[in-house]
Amino acid sequence: MSLPPACSATSTSELNDSVYELYNPGVESVLDVVFFHGLQSSHTSLPHLSTWISSGSHKEVWPQTWIPEEIPGARILSVKYDASIKKSAEHGRLDLYVTAESLMHNLINAKVGQHPWRPVILVGHSYGGLVIKQLCVHAHFSESLHLSDKQSLHRFLNSVRGISFYGTPHHGISSFFTPNGTKLKDASPLLDYVQLLCAESRRLHENFDALRLSYKWSIAGVGESRPTTFMLDAESENAVAVSREMIVVEASARYGDFTVELEDHISLCQPESRTSNTYIRLTSFLQSNKENRRIPDNLQTVPKMAMSLHSHLLVEVQNILRGGPAAVALCGMGGVGKTTLAKLLFNELCAEYEYTCFVSLKKNTKEIEEEVYSSMYHLGKQLTKRVKEWQLSDLRQKILLLVLDDMDNGSHVAFLQDIVSKNDCANSRYIVTSRNRDILNSLDSCVFDVKFLNPKSSTKLFMSYAFPYPTEPRPSLKEWVRKIVAKCDGLPLTLEVIGTYLKTKVSESIWIQCFQALDEAENVVSLDEKLWAKLRVSYDRLGSQEKN
Repeated sequence: MSLPPACSATSTSELNDSVYELYNPGVESVLDVVFFHGLQSSHTSLPHLSTWISSGSHKEVWPQTWIPEEIPGARILSVKYDASIKKSAEHGRLDLYVTAESLMHNLINAKVGQHPWRPVILVGHSYGGLVIKQLCVHAHFSESLHLSDKQSLHRFLNSVRGISFYGTPHHGISSFFTPNGTKLKDASPLLDYVQLLCAESRRLHENFDALRLSYKWSIAGVGESRPTTFMLDAESENAVAVSREMIVVEASARYGDFTVELEDHISLCQPESRTSNTYIRLTSFLQSNKENRRIPDNLQTVPKMAMSLHSHLLVEVQNILRGGPAAVALCGMGGVGKTTLAKLLFNELCAEYEYTCFVSLKKNTKEIEEEVYSSMYHLGKQLTKRVKEWQLSDLRQKILLLVLDDMDNGSHVAFLQDIVSKNDCANSRYIVTSRNRDILNSLDSCVFDVKFLNPKSSTKLFMSYAFPYPTEPRPSLKEWVRKIVAKCDGLPLTLEVIGTYLKTKVSESIWIQCFQALDEAENVVSLDEKLWAKLRVSYDRLGSQEKN
């Protein structure tokens, strides 16, 4: 039943014992697609590749070479496990439960389903579809038992968007695998188990279908309409017989958005070309689910361009937080982008923490406490909008990511220290921002200075507000763009406010007046006062109705 060895020359990365990366887009992927192979009539070391070889004149592992052309941002993975029908000292001895448990651990290790807004699609052929179903059921019940990897299992189940089945026996299997069917010499316990499983497939299917409804997973499937030809060992040790069998009948394979194709059990997952129905069905399914991205409720709103402007510092701070110490502080004057960077860090890291909270600090400690109570999220969902339905002491030994924005006095420091003490968890992380380095030096934290933008980045940010793509400045305004950007001193907040104000202004005289006002603001000595003087440039030029 196994297919020929892989013929594609495309490199494959082994992430662990079971999970192989067929394609990595080289950037943050928009989708993870994981392939699960079926039973193998003899042991092969490459079932994760050989199952998925195209049947055309040019043999290639089509998930590895075709799908990236359709969805360049997708990461493609394939898993390998013992699925040999024949037994030996090493193979054909595992059962579905053991396989699912091991695969779940290895998929989490490969970061599948561990990103807050990256969808996961699972694709299974035959027995691989049963593995997927058992994998999901195992993850659900393990999460319910509050095991140590509960967070990872929760993230995985919530990241799955859909499952595509190729010839999977949801409701039993043909006589080929029944006691009265054709016998295989050295038939393995796995084959006996599949027979038992198919007899109890209704229970597995009911459990899985309940999960499908709960998590709103999309289901697609294709079934065979032609018998499959096999070379089989008969009763006699030396005899060889040719058998033609319908492996999975339509009634058993039908589930979800289902079609029957003019293929046998093996050719279902061996499309001849990119125009084959079995391939088009899958890519359409992937495209539709790629757009169905579930955004966690706790993500912070940041400007689209912020990631590129702060990319180097963002990576550096993330690496520090993941390796320790427990707290990181972002220091800089007002308007330099501390809050934006803190929000970016929060969005990138929040999926790794059970509890998350982003708070803009107030002067009054009681107000800060109320903000924490109403802004705390558990696994991406808000705990409550009502104050005091839980206590800070409830966070003890919970993995927490807390951001305190704009720390500027000793009471803020004391508040953070109180939470750290009550939380008492070595894996928790804290991010604070402040203009005051003396306050940050009183904390046991790694302090980063958030610097001004360089001229190139400043111009890029200003243009995104003043002239959103595809608009361009008139020739007479280009010189004023350069001069006004220079007067903004690399401060993102000033660039945003002035750029937004000038967005609808086409008169050169208005740009000249704006430049002159910014130039006058240079006379202010204090950096903070200079910032506010420049921000007032746009406000002072609004009409009374616009100000109100």
